[in-house]
Amino acid sequence: MIQEPYTLFTRIPLFENSGGVLYTDRLWAKDLLLHLDYLPGFRICCPLLPRTEGTKADTPLPGLSRKQVFALRLDRGWGSVFANLMPNFLTVLRAARQGGILHTSGAGWAFPLGYYLLPLRPVLAFRWVMVIESSFWMAPENGRARFRARLAERLHRTLIRRCLKTADARIFTQDWYRETLFGGTENCLIAPATWIDDSAILDAANLAPRTPGALRLICPTRLEQEKGVETLMAAVTAYEAMPDCPPLMLDIMGSGAMAERVKTFVAAHRGAVEMRFLEPLPYGAPFFQLLRRYDGVVIANRTEEQPRIAFDAFSQGLPCLASRTNGNASVIEESRTGLFFTPGDGTELATRLAELAAAPEAFAQMRPAALAAARRHTHEEMHRTRERFLRKALELKET
Repeated sequence: MIQEPYTLFTRIPLFENSGGVLYTDRLWAKDLLLHLDYLPGFRICCPLLPRTEGTKADTPLPGLSRKQVFALRLDRGWGSVFANLMPNFLTVLRAARQGGILHTSGAGWAFPLGYYLLPLRPVLAFRWVMVIESSFWMAPENGRARFRARLAERLHRTLIRRCLKTADARIFTQDWYRETLFGGTENCLIAPATWIDDSAILDAANLAPRTPGALRLICPTRLEQEKGVETLMAAVTAYEAMPDCPPLMLDIMGSGAMAERVKTFVAAHRGAVEMRFLEPLPYGAPFFQLLRRYDGVVIANRTEEQPRIAFDAFSQGLPCLASRTNGNASVIEESRTGLFFTPGDGTELATRLAELAAAPEAFAQMRPAALAAARRHTHEEMHRTRERFLRKALELKET
């Protein structure tokens, strides 16, 4: 355990009912409760909203009380961002004055809360842990971005680098973040982000031989442009233009801004690729059971973030066919736990699909290695690794 007071700063809101019980969604609750296991002095600085009828936050947080929350105002648009700027700064100041360990990240709209700590660093005594697990502000390297997006990226990059330089300890979900945003190695940990539990991982004894027939793939994703949805649709079109292309089954699961477009594409599709559109399933047993019906998972994202879906796939013994982004390459080992294609290149993805469809056993041979990778990267182990690192980096006494 780490006995020092520990405050986590996040834009993710908590919800309070009339009886003072705090709630959030199931996955965030799972993560927060693991923090409480080794941080008895845990506090959180985040938006706090009333829990009303219809709120999706349905999971209570036993062990976390209102006294442990520094309540921020929720930013709902640029008008509220400016209106809340000073009130939220004062709340962050109040939390930072408590001292101890302060944990911020490089994520959060409209800007990461760590930016508030930069002017406080010279005048307050605290130890700062900076976590980089998202790069929402980065424009795709292989795509065009508007001037405003490029300007915002430059500003974010400058401020996040400053936060990392000023911090006492740094945690990255991939080494590319460390190399690009920090450069050094002092007090740094590379810990890929994962949500899987030991109990969710398929037992190796139950890793059944591949069922004969066409290659079966699924792409579970948020249906947004940056997730490579257009690349996937272009690949299907290119695949079917190939002479004598083998049969292929491809399901797309998700929701988002491009959902209707994807549904239309699938509904109008009548070719060598048998396609279905699937509504998202809750994360957990139903989702993992569905994955077991497939030979592999397609990850077509164009940004550099490390998708957690790779470990979800590995947990069921499924290799990945993924875009060669730094995030994907940080967790997928080529020809061992997956294969790659150039981000945004539908033609190359189609070629990869054709190769696998012609010889599905090539993917099947990667299943044991994928399963082994999952066992090394559970959500619980991620927290244990972080705890050991923080104790060493911040020179904390072991209790």
